[in-house]
Amino acid sequence: MTLNETGEYINGFAFKPTDRSDEGLPIIRIQNLTKPDSIPNRTLRTVDQKYIVEPGDLLVSWSATLDVFIWEGQKALVNQHIFKVVPDEKVVGAEYLYYLLKKSIADLVKSEHLHGSTMKHINRKPFLAKRVWVPSLTDQKEISLKLQKQNDSVDSTEEKLSGIKTNIELLRQSILKAACEGRLVPTEAELAAQEGRDYETGEQLLTRILEERRKSFSGRGKYKEPSRAVGNFETPAGWVCSSLDSVVSANRPICYGILMPKENVAEGVPFVKVRDMKRDVIDIAGLHKTSHEIAQKYQRASLLPNDVLLSIRGTYGRVAMVPEVLTGGNITQDTARVSCITGISPDYIAQYLRSENSQRFFKRVARGVAVKGVNIGDVRELPVLIPPLPEQVRIVAEVERRFAILDQVEELIKTNLERCQTLRQSILHKAFSFEDLEDEEPE
Repeated sequence: MTLNETGEYINGFAFKPTDRSDEGLPIIRIQNLTKPDSIPNRTLRTVDQKYIVEPGDLLVSWSATLDVFIWEGQKALVNQHIFKVVPDEKVVGAEYLYYLLKKSIADLVKSEHLHGSTMKHINRKPFLAKRVWVPSLTDQKEISLKLQKQNDSVDSTEEKLSGIKTNIELLRQSILKAACEGRLVPTEAELAAQEGRDYETGEQLLTRILEERRKSFSGRGKYKEPSRAVGNFETPAGWVCSSLDSVVSANRPICYGILMPKENVAEGVPFVKVRDMKRDVIDIAGLHKTSHEIAQKYQRASLLPNDVLLSIRGTYGRVAMVPEVLTGGNITQDTARVSCITGISPDYIAQYLRSENSQRFFKRVARGVAVKGVNIGDVRELPVLIPPLPEQVRIVAEVERRFAILDQVEELIKTNLERCQTLRQSILHKAFSFEDLEDEEPE
């Protein structure tokens, strides 16, 4: 038989923006199916009873996210692009139909009936015309129970893998916190005491680089002393607390970049936007380019290798290092450039900016309503705990070593999550291809 003969498929009501209200029944949209924690719109509009969805009802998203869902929320109304499915109980059970629809959508996605480039969808006619295997109600129950058992096993595995992934992110922050508080590697003060030698403390280092900062200033006007750090912090032995501004070259101060790049010139100057900074790395291939004339006006924000970039507007707090290939590039007004002075490791500063201490500071000083951002003045006043230079190097190396291990674990998790999805499809394929359903366990 066809899917159309298994029950009634009711396309949701086309609610308009003017129908929305702070009260009334929730409107189920696709995002409310894919992200259960998302807050649905509501409406006081009166519509036909057929659009009402109760907990346990089957819903099919036939546009964008192509999948089947069991509604677990409260009484609601279904929006367009979603089918409410009312099974014909004389023909098919709801549990069996759930898996049958999963398999049918998977088949149609691989066929000529999948349409759209940016928003994929399946038309109603070929969807409902698809021929499906519907055994007796007794056999349906047996198949559904086996499918449920095997999918529960996959669900459990996915949940465990996702939990490990979450813990990895927490562990990264824990590593950075320990690194930036002098607890990750032996301090230079401890090593010097063990070896009976002197060392340059963080305070002595800061005094030296501030003198060099002043002497090397070649900019216009009078030399300006760096901003003071905001707040007081306890420092490990041999460390010192100062502002981010104090560890940056006076000739290349902390600044933002181009206000309105506008153009995308094939042979122009590449510039980095916030969205180009993904997981601590700049997406070089995706960079847009502006004209040389516009870039020249913002030469103050031009880039050099090992400059540290910090997103300061929208998704503020992202951090990335500038690679050599971006020499002479630029940034936008939503990004700040931090150019460390000799004696300060750019990698250490990048790690410090990613740490909980810095991220908490940015969150506290961020301003704005619709789009929040951090002012350059606040960035300059960010308190930074500075260890001796040899200790900075050791900290960077140890963080990178531990992060490399976590990267490998994350890759394994990603691979096994993909295997879980493949296993789900394999289970469905066997269930609806007249094969015996043998117990399959995820690795």
